[in-house]
Amino acid sequence: MVFFVSLFYSKFVLSLCLFGFVIIAITQDGWKIAPLSTIGINLRENKYVLFISLVLLGVLFSGVNSSNTTYWIHHLQLKLPFLVLPLAFANFRFLDKNLRQKIIKGFLLITTITVIHTQFLYFSNVDYYNNIIAQGQSMPTPIQHVNYSLILVFATCCTYLLYRDTKEKWLLFIGIAFFLFMHMLAVRTGLVALYACIFLVAMMHAWKYKEFFKVGIVLLVCAAIPIIAFYTVPSFTSKIDYMIWDLTQFSRGNTADYSDGGRMVSYKLGIDLFKENLWMGTGIGDMYDQSLIWYKSNNVSFKGKVNFPHNQFLFSLASTGIIGLVIYQLAFLIPFFKLRLYKIPYMLILFAIIYISFLVETSLERSYGIVFFMFFFLLWGVKTDKDKQRNFLASEKSI
Repeated sequence: MVFFVSLFYSKFVLSLCLFGFVIIAITQDGWKIAPLSTIGINLRENKYVLFISLVLLGVLFSGVNSSNTTYWIHHLQLKLPFLVLPLAFANFRFLDKNLRQKIIKGFLLITTITVIHTQFLYFSNVDYYNNIIAQGQSMPTPIQHVNYSLILVFATCCTYLLYRDTKEKWLLFIGIAFFLFMHMLAVRTGLVALYACIFLVAMMHAWKYKEFFKVGIVLLVCAAIPIIAFYTVPSFTSKIDYMIWDLTQFSRGNTADYSDGGRMVSYKLGIDLFKENLWMGTGIGDMYDQSLIWYKSNNVSFKGKVNFPHNQFLFSLASTGIIGLVIYQLAFLIPFFKLRLYKIPYMLILFAIIYISFLVETSLERSYGIVFFMFFFLLWGVKTDKDKQRNFLASEKSI
């Protein structure tokens, strides 16, 4: 519970939780340090999970052509969870289906509290928040609004997946509440991920239960929700109106301090920096300095704010080149396919969310997004003693 609260409200406590995971992982009964041989066996059994640590290797590699070591070290610290958490979770031998379900319920409880809190702030001054949304800003959220919306997407899908296993009806109520709240929150990245994941979950349900007609009706209803929201939810209407206005300004060459216009300029920045060094990029330590030089030289409306490319693939290409991008993708795709995580609905949804976010955000450059992904990835990615026992009993039963 403390971990989930800190995920939304405290970076400091979140750092302490990561340290706590390591302590729990290397100790046994009575808080004795586990033998190195035991830790080594656990790591070997979870060797494919450890491939995710290649993300940190990509940052280390980028130090070769980074002259700004301060900024390079900053990125190393940011990516440390990709090393620390896999090493810790590989030694968690107590995870099983029941515990995972309890963890998901705890996650949903804390997420529900954050939704209530955010709604309270919004309704305390509706006109003000609708006005700032109409100006391209967002309503107050516990963490950066895009990251928050993506976490909500995962929570919404978890309500259905958990209901399918437990048949607890309160989960459906919470899921519907999250779904409706997403439209009031009106974060476009989150909404795109939400509908993509709903389609994915619907297809999984239709395939498993052969209820294609029912699923089709549900998808048609979901498709109508954004239209209804446009005419009934003020914050959603304001967001769409601003998006249309913003794109109109960009088409006229006005990009200063505009959300979508600035996003388009950031794409050009990423492409230009990538072209200068195809294989190794600018060096992730020099990414800010090179971006600042580019903005001063190419953007007549530049007012001092550097926007990195709003695309993780493009950011990786610009900062670490083709070599860095390949390393990052291997880090994600090797565990996904070698561990057959695509057969686990929670993991299929999680990877869908993170890859959708890669298209419009630099998700690997934000600590909250990194820790959120790593926690749930490892929750199902690691192989534990109880997992092995369950597989053995299943094979005995089949015999």
